[in-house]
Order: sequence, then structure tokens, then C-alpha cells
Amino acid sequence: MALVILVSASIMFLASSIILFIYSKKHITVPQDSTPNQNIEDSSSDTKSTIYSDKTVVKELVSDDEELEIVADEEIEIKDSKNIDTNNVKLTEEDNSSKPIKNTNKKDLSKNLVLREKYLKEIDTALRNNSIITLSGVSGIGKTQIALTYMNQNKDNYDHIFYINAEYSTTVLNDYSDYLNIPLDEEILKNTIDWTTENSNWLFVYDNLNDKKTIDFLNNEHIKNMPNGKIILISQIEALENNIPIDTFDEKESYEFIKKRINDDDLKSINTLSANLAYFPLALDQAANYIKLYDITCKGYSKIFKRAKYNTLSEATPNKYLSIITKTWQISADKIGKVSVMDLLYIVSSFSSNNIPLKIFEQGKQLLPKVLKKDFEYKITAKKLLKLLEDHRLINLNINNFTIHSIIQESIRLNTDKYRWFSLSLNLIKKVLNFDSIDKSNWKEIYNLVPHAIKISYFSENINTVDEKLGHIFNTLAAIHKVLNNLEEAELYFLKTLDIRERELGRENTSTGIIYYNLAILYKDQKRYDESLEYFEKALNVYEKKLGKEHLDTATVYENLAILKSSLDEHDEAENLLSKVLDIRKKELGDDHPDTKSVKDQLERIHFS
Repeated sequence: MALVILVSASIMFLASSIILFIYSKKHITVPQDSTPNQNIEDSSSDTKSTIYSDKTVVKELVSDDEELEIVADEEIEIKDSKNIDTNNVKLTEEDNSSKPIKNTNKKDLSKNLVLREKYLKEIDTALRNNSIITLSGVSGIGKTQIALTYMNQNKDNYDHIFYINAEYSTTVLNDYSDYLNIPLDEEILKNTIDWTTENSNWLFVYDNLNDKKTIDFLNNEHIKNMPNGKIILISQIEALENNIPIDTFDEKESYEFIKKRINDDDLKSINTLSANLAYFPLALDQAANYIKLYDITCKGYSKIFKRAKYNTLSEATPNKYLSIITKTWQISADKIGKVSVMDLLYIVSSFSSNNIPLKIFEQGKQLLPKVLKKDFEYKITAKKLLKLLEDHRLINLNINNFTIHSIIQESIRLNTDKYRWFSLSLNLIKKVLNFDSIDKSNWKEIYNLVPHAIKISYFSENINTVDEKLGHIFNTLAAIHKVLNNLEEAELYFLKTLDIRERELGRENTSTGIIYYNLAILYKDQKRYDESLEYFEKALNVYEKKLGKEHLDTATVYENLAILKSSLDEHDEAENLLSKVLDIRKKELGDDHPDTKSVKDQLERIHFS
């Protein structure tokens, strides 16, 4: 059975595989691709419900043996998992669990780490007495590095260690799928809890847990029901369980941190620099790296820092560390002296901080400012630009993506033309969300774009960059959440899409009508029948006017409304609607077409009910 889902004039399910870390004593296999289970069951009938979008409507599945096809100008297809080869690929030798703990998206900084023994002892004590603890502190304070140090030190004390990107619920689910080798579908939470029940002595570390909805998702959905192991939450929010607040370096730690990076024996100059940077780990890292790159002294950098006249945001924010970081990153960017460096930083300031795909800039280079576009004309020049940024500790460069620290992004956003750069980011993310189908070959690629789409749409919405491009992204996010059975989030994004389309396109536009239909199906799945009926009526009003009462797509709306009527025991109305559908399909498709036969079967079931 093939399921075709329409999502937007040029759409796709977004994706985010921010797979950060995996360790296990036992053999673990990791799939190259994950394919969602696309059988979205209607609880009231044998019909499968389909969420689709832009341009035209559909036909719907009536039985497990029949194929749901949505005819549209552009569509995406999710191939049924039972038709896909799901062979797993074993970890390569360099990722083997016999190696030290390795996080593919965090550079191995172990040789430069300062062992913050105070916090490591606190974590060890807290985990002996509790199943869930939290490391909290401002961005850039060193929470993640402390957690990574703990994991490295304790890798032989756990059978499994999983490092989860908890920025959004979608990133959590994606990592579960990859690490536990389970399908990314509506059963994934149940399957994850089952895994934690069947296995023991594991550690889950959830990083980037700063979004309230994601916190609620973890608390309400599952982590309280995950026995037999330990959980570390890493967040900027202090009001979480068994909190261990992380502070800046002390003077001794700062000295040790800098000495591991540079050759400067001037204790006084090192201590002065540390004090100037408020002992803030990320700022000290950037400063020490600059000192090493340009072969200057700590005293020399302190002079540069004091002379810097950048807007340090002291009035815009009470976060003194943000003010310091604003100076250190701009000192480095100015030293590089390339316009394209600043352009790239402005653009990615509205992205998710993790795993920013290089393909966004390669595919969308025509949208880039002139100088940056030239750098991305060739991979060699693009990599040279990105290497410059990494050398100055402004990004962390991986093979196909890069990461930027969230506090640097925050500083950039406070010092930029938001409308210009957020609008450009919105255009870029829409540009890469143009897949003809979703199947095993591209699901992970698509899913990797999800957190960036969420973040960019959030910032765009906040500066009133509200147009059909944003509607396209919202509709895509809604479709993804629908497949994953996150119905509340699906509803939220469908309603956001509807608000834009009603204002931008009007209530009688076909694209608006599709969202009416999507909501009708969503509410039917939730057994919110009054609301479902309301949106079916709105959808029919559009399709009868725009496509006509004899159109195949209008017939699909009749068919699904009939299913709803039947579930409400309004069998006469359901029969009348299905009779309309049968007449249309006989005329347009013929008596022997599978869709025509499916309607005959439904009518027979009504007669015998």
C-alpha cells in the first residue's frame, strides 16, 4: 500500500536528525534511514485519514488493500514501511563501542577540558539518590562539556549511554529512532518506554532542553515511565528536577583552561584576562583561540577587548555574559575581515543552533548576498570560509553541517536588521523544502530540516513576516506532527497555516480549502465531531464552487464526510453522500476502477449495518 500525502505547493515533511551521541557496551546497529509508519488509522472506521495540502484534493483509503492516492500539482509520497528494505547498517569501526565515547556533533575537546571536579562529584552523588537530575545554567557556561566529561569518566559503569538533542520533541523522537533502532512512527514513545523496561543500567542525557513545550512533552509523555536507568537534563531553566546549577570558572579553573590552550606564563595577565571576561567559559575559549591563532599575549588580548567599541547590549539585556560574548565574537569576525562571514552569521542567527545543513546554502545560493553567493559557488571556497569561522571558534564544522553556539546567535540577533535577514532565512528554508516524495531515501534528510524550520518560522512570525512562504512551512510542520500522532501540535500549525491563507489568499481559495479539509480530518481522528463537521462544510463550500460538484476531488470530500456521518449513526446522509461519490467515479473512472469499487463496498456495509 502506498500512501500519498500532499503538503504544500512544493512541500515535504521537515526533518531534524540532530543525532549527537551513542555509546554501548553491547552491539548496537544504527539504521541509515528511518521511515515513518504512515498508516494513520481512523478509529471509527476502516478508512485511513490523509493530511495533504495545496492545490487540489484527494482520494482516501477505504481498506488495507486499497491505495490512497492524492492527485495534485505537487505531492509527496510516503512509501509504506512494509514495502521498504529496512536493513540496518552496523556502526563503522571508528564508531565502534570499544572506542572512547564519541559524539559526532561535538568536537572531541577532552585534551583541553578542565575537570570541574566539584560538579562531577555532585552529579555522581545526585544520580546515586535520584533517577533524574538537571544541570542548569546560562548558555555558554559549560553544562554540555561537564556532561560529556561525566559520560567519558563513567562509560564503563553503564551498559548504554545516549546523548539526545532535546531542542524539540521532533529531535527527541528522531534520536530515539536512530539510537534504539525503532520506527519513527506514532508508536515510538511506547516502543522507547518498552526498550527502557526491557533493558537496564542505561543513561539518557537530554541536552538543549530549553523549550517549555518540549519539557512538557518529556514530563507528560514518558520520562517518568522510563525505569531501570538514569536521566540527565541539560537546560537553561533552573526549575527542573534535582537541579545542579552550573556557574562560571573560578580563578584556578580559568588559569588551567587558558594554559592548556596557549603558551603564556604570565600569571597576572592570565588572571586579568579571566577577570575581564568574567570567567565565562565560552568567552575564554574564543579569547584563548584568538591568542593562539595570532600569536599574541593575554595582555595584548585584554587591550583589544577593552578598546572594542561594539554595542555590548548592557541596556538591552541583564545578561552580562551576553555582553561579553558580543565583544569576543565580533573581535574574531572583524579580524577575519570578510563580508561573507558576517552575512553568513546574520543568516544563521535565526536557525536552530545544531546541525545546520550545508545543502541549504548550496541549493539556495542564488538567494544569498553577492559575496556570500560567490563563496558558495564551489565547495572548496565554501569549506574555506567555514574553516575560517571554525578556526576562530565561531562555529563547529562537521562533514555536512555545522553548529553555532546559541548565545552567539542571540547576540547577533540583537545587533542585526531582523526583517532583512530573517526574511532571507525563511526563503532559504522554503527553498530546500521541495521534495517530490517522502520515502526511505530522503526521510532523514527532510527530517533534519525540522528544527530549523521551527526556529526560523518562530522568528519570522515575531517580526510579522507573515506570508504564504511561512504558511508553507507551518503546513509542513503540521503534516509531520500528524504522522507522528502529535495531534495538538498538528492542530496548532494547521490553524497557523489557515490564518495566513485566509488573510493572504481568501477563504474561497483552493489552498485554503485544503486546510479546511486537513482540519476536518484531524478533528475526526480526535473524535471532535462537531468541529470536524464545521470544517467539512467549509471545505465543501470551496470545492463545490472552485472545482464543481462533479469533480473527483470534491467527491473525496463527500466520501470522508460520509464516513464521519456513518460513525455518528447518520446512515441515510452517509448513503446519500456515497451515492454522489459513486456516480462521479463511475462517470470519471469507470465501473471497474478500484476507487469506484471501494465506494460500492462502503455502500454495502451501510446497507448491512
